[in-house]
Amino acid sequence: MWWSTVVRVWFWPNTQMDDYTRNLIMETVGVGIENISYIGAKFYNQEKRNLTSHFNTPAWIGVAQMWFMVISSMGCVFGFGALCYLRLAKQLSIASNAANNLQVQLFYALVMQTAIPLFLMHMPITVYFLCPMLDLDFDFASSFVASTIALYPAIDPLPNILIIKNYRNATIQLFRSLLCRPKNKYRTNQTSTIHNNGPRSFSQTIN
Repeated sequence: MWWSTVVRVWFWPNTQMDDYTRNLIMETVGVGIENISYIGAKFYNQEKRNLTSHFNTPAWIGVAQMWFMVISSMGCVFGFGALCYLRLAKQLSIASNAANNLQVQLFYALVMQTAIPLFLMHMPITVYFLCPMLDLDFDFASSFVASTIALYPAIDPLPNILIIKNYRNATIQLFRSLLCRPKNKYRTNQTSTIHNNGPRSFSQTIN
């Protein structure tokens, strides 16, 4: 709700943004600004008389709230991650080896699931918003951020699959069954005993 309010109040299209992006949209997309929907922030307004720039206050108010959301979110991630590590270190000394092994695997999976959105979402978004704030123009930033965000949902489950032993073994077994003919795990040994007419008897094992 907070993010929606920030977008609606501070990043909503307006006359200044339409004039600023009209030619750019027409050159890159080939569509008039009246025929698209967008959100954005113009951090600097340029005076036509003396060609000086000054801060666009609404845009900076909105982006300050966005920065607070991102920083507070990452603070919670690292803070609770540290608390989880401390609690885990205490439990490992009193739990069994099997429980310890599982807890360590879950902790490493949690660390990886924290690092993935950090590198694929938070850091690209930071660069994406930091460049226009510093009045820098990087055209590749938008496509790069879109690619990393699209890649995030596909990579996010991989730490659990690769780090947790039971999931890893099940995945390996699944690929083995799909790529090659599965071997029969159990071999049946049939034993038959043949008696002759004499007092002696013998048995023969047939595999």
